[in-house]
Amino acid sequence: MTSPAGAGAGAGAIRSWITASTLDAAADTLFLVGLGWAAAFAAGDLSAALILALGTIPRAVLMLVGGAFADQWGLALTANITLAVRAALMVPFALVLSSAGGPNGYLLGLISLLFGIADGLHVPALGGLVGLLAPGDSMRPAQARATTAALVAQVAAAPAAGFLVAREGGGLGWVACGLLVAAAIAMLGLRRRLTAVAPSTAELLESDPPGGERMGHKILDGLEYAIRRWSVLSLLLVFLLTNLAATAPIAVGIPLKAREYSWPGELYGIATLGFAVGSAAGILFMERRDPHPHRAMATAVGLIGGGAVGSGVLAIATEPLVACLGCLVMGALFAPAGVLLKTELLRVTPQTHLGRVSGLLGFAIYGGIPVGFAIYGWLASALSISAAGLIMTGALVAMLLALLPGVREPARH
Repeated sequence: MTSPAGAGAGAGAIRSWITASTLDAAADTLFLVGLGWAAAFAAGDLSAALILALGTIPRAVLMLVGGAFADQWGLALTANITLAVRAALMVPFALVLSSAGGPNGYLLGLISLLFGIADGLHVPALGGLVGLLAPGDSMRPAQARATTAALVAQVAAAPAAGFLVAREGGGLGWVACGLLVAAAIAMLGLRRRLTAVAPSTAELLESDPPGGERMGHKILDGLEYAIRRWSVLSLLLVFLLTNLAATAPIAVGIPLKAREYSWPGELYGIATLGFAVGSAAGILFMERRDPHPHRAMATAVGLIGGGAVGSGVLAIATEPLVACLGCLVMGALFAPAGVLLKTELLRVTPQTHLGRVSGLLGFAIYGGIPVGFAIYGWLASALSISAAGLIMTGALVAMLLALLPGVREPARH
């Protein structure tokens, strides 16, 4: 059962969380853009997809464990430790990018794998904190602010990443490392603020002591919570299927197009920029219009269906500006849908289960991505990059049409 509105940890703590989330998002963008570029030029179509998938597989698998771990040890503590670990991983990434003869595909795969493992513990903890900091009706505005701030950071980071990879050096990795260290410092400030709030909130933050409930039971309890609520499960399926079909054309398709059509690094960064710009614009527009919350899920599914149009434009794009336009449409519709769906999910979640439900959400988001990467890479290798994008777009529309009749608004506690 959620706490009443206004029972959170205060505006200062929310600002610290948004700051950490924003810096984290900027560093992630630098890393993923740089990894995609390096993988595309260090390996073939299918191998590049597999290098990227190596990060998403452990991320998806460990989301469930990461959510239970965060509930056991505290969301803020877990997020802070994993931020530091991910910053440390940017050091070897910088060295690989600056190595003589170009990046090594095997080392890129290893770094992608380790970063994915750290993310599996990090994402549920950082994402679930909003349920403690801004419970009740204040959650959606806080989530929208954090998402918008993160997207603005991505807007700046995407072309910066393109500029840095064009210089063929390790500067991208060092910049990402610095951003993650700064995010960890912001999280330290957040933890200090949270220790000063009411005992009930502090107890929820730190959850059970190490000698408490067994981790396996916590994981099963989180799974049971979702399985017994079809409306919640159907929401998770929307995340799963959308990310399976829509992520690969951006994360894998754009680097492959850059290589095939000889896009310069600077324009490659602009192509990836469209999604972040569209996402920020879409969320701001949604906040002005304020869709009726009781229709949140139906609205979200409709937005995702419209975003498939942008995916089709991206599929046939041969110029970076056209690819940017396709990504712009996708972001403008997918991002507000994601905010609506995530807010509805966390709104109905007991605070003692926030880590585990965030883990299930992360598993739904990331679980389908490596499958999508593998399918897209195989299609691009067997047919063409454009054909792969069009097939994935068609699959996205078909899956949404199949799922739509079962989508229901989640009942509230």
